[in-house]
Amino acid sequence: MRKASLLPALSAGFGLIRRAPGSVIVWGLVAFALAMIPFLLMLGLMGPQFLTGGATAASPALILLQPVQMLIGLVSTALIYSGIYRAILRPEDKGFAYLKLGQDEFHFGVTLIVLWILGVIAVIGLVLAFIIPLVIVGMSNSDAGAAVISLLILIAFVALLVPAVRLGMALPMTIAERRIRIFEAWAFTKGYTGSLVAMALLQLLMIIGLYLALVVLVVGLAFATIGSVSFMDEAGLQAFFQNPANLGAIIPAVTVFGVVILVLSFVITPILVAPWARAYQLIAEAKGDNSEVFA
Repeated sequence: MRKASLLPALSAGFGLIRRAPGSVIVWGLVAFALAMIPFLLMLGLMGPQFLTGGATAASPALILLQPVQMLIGLVSTALIYSGIYRAILRPEDKGFAYLKLGQDEFHFGVTLIVLWILGVIAVIGLVLAFIIPLVIVGMSNSDAGAAVISLLILIAFVALLVPAVRLGMALPMTIAERRIRIFEAWAFTKGYTGSLVAMALLQLLMIIGLYLALVVLVVGLAFATIGSVSFMDEAGLQAFFQNPANLGAIIPAVTVFGVVILVLSFVITPILVAPWARAYQLIAEAKGDNSEVFA
């Protein structure tokens, strides 16, 4: 059995955006609409108190809406992710922007909940396993102790990342095979741990790069707009924004930043999600298990 290279999978999201830009826009709009539901419910229940910041985490209305918010988040994730996976795995099954609300989404939701529970158990287990060594080493107050703590944190990170990327393949696997596949993903990804970890780390680096690019954009727009006014000069900033003539000058900068954020909010999900469906395809093809994926 030949081993597949998963490097081409990283570009799957960009290919999907080029192939189905309309679907990407629909996914963004649907995600935004679903995210607005908890906000509108809170606004309806709490009125002006919610907008003025008078609400606290202990407010009865917020406590009541937390399960609703979690359910809507689960539905949104199942709907959008399943659509992205379907666009990669079954491109002929278009529907409306590849979106459906049926068996695939139910299977995805169950799989996601189980993976979340397993993740919580793993984190608790690692905390219990590392807390005593960390306390002992932390009490030493030495350079060696700091190095040991760094090593323990690295071990904990790897201990979480490896099962996360292998069992995480259960999500596209569940959509591809039209049934819940959780622990089967562990056997399916055997021999691809390094490749999957590399994929995850490269995506993390891409997110960090995008964040840094946004920081540079914000700073650049701010300097281009505000000029010599120091960000640390509170009086100078107040004087700048109190001058009506200056408000018109910041509109282009705010517009540019708003457009960039809007575009990123629409494309970031397919860019990060689609590669895992493509990785599933590549592994399945290498294993010769292509009855569903390449039908």
